[in-house]
Amino acid sequence: MASHIGKFLLSATFAIAAGCSIFPGYVTVRGQVIDDTTSQPIDDALVVAQWIGHVSLYMTGYTTCYYLETTRTRVDGSFEIKAKVSAPPGLDERPNAYPGIVVYKPGYQLSLKRAQVGGALGVTRATFLSTGIERTPLSRTKLVRYLVPSSLDTTDRIRYLNIIARAAACTRETDSKLRPLLSALSDEASAIAKSEYDNYLVRRLKYALAVADGNKDAPPPTRSVPSVLMATMAGNASQLREALRAPSADFNERDDDDIPALGIASSRGKADLVRLLLDAGADPNKIDSGEGDTALHRAVFGAINNSKNGESVYSRYLTTIQLLLESPIICPDIRNIHGYTAREYAWGTPAGSPPLPEIVALIEQRRKQDSCAP
Repeated sequence: MASHIGKFLLSATFAIAAGCSIFPGYVTVRGQVIDDTTSQPIDDALVVAQWIGHVSLYMTGYTTCYYLETTRTRVDGSFEIKAKVSAPPGLDERPNAYPGIVVYKPGYQLSLKRAQVGGALGVTRATFLSTGIERTPLSRTKLVRYLVPSSLDTTDRIRYLNIIARAAACTRETDSKLRPLLSALSDEASAIAKSEYDNYLVRRLKYALAVADGNKDAPPPTRSVPSVLMATMAGNASQLREALRAPSADFNERDDDDIPALGIASSRGKADLVRLLLDAGADPNKIDSGEGDTALHRAVFGAINNSKNGESVYSRYLTTIQLLLESPIICPDIRNIHGYTAREYAWGTPAGSPPLPEIVALIEQRRKQDSCAP
């Protein structure tokens, strides 16, 4: 299935070879963008270099993006950014700290074929939509990453474009420098949008572009009504039925934190909503871009957190897990960015919580059936 993120990430690739040097008053960033499938350089890719630092406060602190510059790659895939960087007061790091890099080329996507999380290559399939990956800092050595032609379905591609926009965002003062990137993202998304949810994601890009153009009165984007997501968040089954019947309904609609409606219903143990979403065609294998969790992960987390809150509450999560495992397309062995399956969490590892043997047994039984491979 084209939209199943968990299957294609292991075969996708993207790379930057980069370095950084310091001149009096300036920081110069050099690198190269390469297509790993052909080993050829990628020209005219948009590159954003961000200087990000941590400001310590009493008992707390925050991370801030305080400067950025943009450029495009040359014919040989190389790029160079020379920036005069001045850090804000209180920054823990020196202003010549190595920047983070965001790269965009129409029709291409990041791939983590060579990246590893927790020492397990398979884990990386859940992380490619993470803004942290987009902003990975350059290092003193040549850091290699890879780009390949995108294999995402339409909605996931437009989500990916939105995540690039979020990853590239810095301060309001630098928004105007992002106009070429935001314009390119908006153009690609507009050209392929199909569903109402796709068009909502396009409106988010257009809103960011309007802000970059200095339009302070631009109205923030709103979702369609009825919305699958909003009905799910309200926990209202009748509203969800109405939303699912709409011609423009997107069964995998996500919130602004990139969590699918099915994941939200599962995390709350709303078995009635989970059934409605699954019957409508929601994909239980969709992952969020933060932790890389599936709906099954989220239902198991809910069961763990409520195992001592009374039989009635716990049974809701047990029913939710049973419903998810009845899906003919579910892949119960998908790992999140930490490298763990839902079954491993149910066993009590790595959370250190008491094992839930009845849930482990349910997942084990489903794994014995004709299910997709991990």
